[in-house]
Amino acid sequence: MTAVADVEATPRDVVTPRRRRVAAPAPARLGSPAPWGRADLTGPGVLGAVGAVVVAVAWNGASREEVFREQIGWIVLAAAGFGVFALGGAWWILVGFRRTRQCRAQLRIDFANAFAEPLPGVDARPPDDVGGLVTGPGMRWAHRPDCLLVRDKAVRPLGPDEGDVLAPCAMCH
Repeated sequence: MTAVADVEATPRDVVTPRRRRVAAPAPARLGSPAPWGRADLTGPGVLGAVGAVVVAVAWNGASREEVFREQIGWIVLAAAGFGVFALGGAWWILVGFRRTRQCRAQLRIDFANAFAEPLPGVDARPPDDVGGLVTGPGMRWAHRPDCLLVRDKAVRPLGPDEGDVLAPCAMCH
């Protein structure tokens, strides 16, 4: 005679399949080598230019005065111009840091998705013809079966007449 205890499963005991993370929409220039776009450079550029002009005007004004006491107002104006110029530079750097953080977050999500478990109900196994190339509906490239670009997609082995038409994928070849 065996006794079975009724034990409720806690949420920690229940195993759930891993889900893929979905990133926020990536900026349009995510692949661009520069983290700044034209709109991102306009504000800091205007502040930098205004600050430089104010410093130049103050320098010119102070150089025309012979008495130090009369130059103090121009020196204060030059300090304010330098502050405006520095504010533009700080804004420019902060925009670059923000874009870099967005790119790093997207890279972390892409990396996690590349090594995540497949979603339930999706057959992530490559086709039987492992040595050959695969393609799918609407694809313009021929991929290896283990290419990340065709992972979790409906693919079929490349037909003999498609080998010359489809270009090889630059990522997996």
